[in-house]
Amino acid sequence: MRMRRSKLKKFINAPPFSLVYMILQENRSIQNVGEKAGFIIGYFLFTTVLYFVLFFLKRMPVSWSYGHIMIITAVIVLIGTSIKRLLR
Repeated sequence: MRMRRSKLKKFINAPPFSLVYMILQENRSIQNVGEKAGFIIGYFLFTTVLYFVLFFLKRMPVSWSYGHIMIITAVIVLIGTSIKRLLR
C-alpha cells in the first residue's frame, strides 16, 4: 500500500517516541502538583463549611475552635484513605 504524500510527510516529521514520552512525563508532574493543591483547597473548604455549619447550628462546644474542626476533618481523611488502601 502506498501512503499519500501528506500522510508520509506527517510520519517523517513526527518526533521520536522518546521525546513524546518525555513530554508526557513532564505533564504528569504538573498533574500531581495540581492534584495536591486541589486536595488542600478542598480540605480547607470542607473544614470551613463544617465549622460554620456547626457554629450556626450551635452544635459545637463553646471551648472548641477552628483547630478542633481541622483535627476532625483530618481524622475523616485518614479513615477514608485507610479504607481506600484496604479495598485495593
